[in-house]
Amino acid sequence: MSGPMKNALDWLVSGVEFPYKPIMLVNTSSRAFHALNALIEVITTMSGDIIESASVTIPLLSSELDADGILQNREISAVLSHGLKEFCQRIEAKR
Repeated sequence: MSGPMKNALDWLVSGVEFPYKPIMLVNTSSRAFHALNALIEVITTMSGDIIESASVTIPLLSSELDADGILQNREISAVLSHGLKEFCQRIEAKR
């Protein structure tokens, strides 16, 4: 896990705002599964509610796609759209 990510999580762990909040994880490289697994372990320990059906892995490593390129890539945008819909549904269900 990167230093900046660890620092951000350190700031959140002592607050009351983070526990049980729904979380969507976006992994931008299928090769980064070790980092993703470490992040899942930390967030779970912090009582974050990882929405597995919303969490996605998209192949951005070495793709050189910018935001417009991601939107124009039908496969990637479909995966992201599905994840975001699942995430929004879970948020709405918690209200």
